[in-house]
Amino acid sequence: FSISDTGVLAFQSSSNPGRLAWLDRSGAPIDAPPAAGGRPALSPDETRIIVQRRDPQTNNQDLWLIDRSRGTEARFTFDPADDGWPMFSPDGQQVVFSSTRTGSALIYLKRASGDGVEEVLTGARGADPDWSLDGRFILYQSGGHPTTGFDLWAVPLAGDRTPFPVAR
Repeated sequence: FSISDTGVLAFQSSSNPGRLAWLDRSGAPIDAPPAAGGRPALSPDETRIIVQRRDPQTNNQDLWLIDRSRGTEARFTFDPADDGWPMFSPDGQQVVFSSTRTGSALIYLKRASGDGVEEVLTGARGADPDWSLDGRFILYQSGGHPTTGFDLWAVPLAGDRTPFPVAR
């Protein structure tokens, strides 16, 4: 699920997996084009949603951007590796996501407009990224540590971008 500051909720129903529902705070449906995908993330201005979809022919998972106001969909990532866990930045200008392009999951950043190339944020394994509320840090899960297991790390978006542990 993903929820905006004003209470708009977008979620993936377990009764109809892959079909997205748009509801307001009272639970009433919001006029929006039908859409499909997993792990939805709603833009802060509530006009766009980004989802991950698996291509049934190639079995590749990519990200798709759905523009609710225009009723359009556009593929957002094109790499043959799996891309997933997308999240909009607090200002809606960027999307952070995880990808297995190097063989293990790394954290990537791309402009929400789709322009430009994806930027690797850290060479360390990471998944399930999210933004700090002020947009200064990307938080992500790093797994596989022999004694602590799954840990929460942060990478600053300014300066040298050296990741640091938040919770082990």
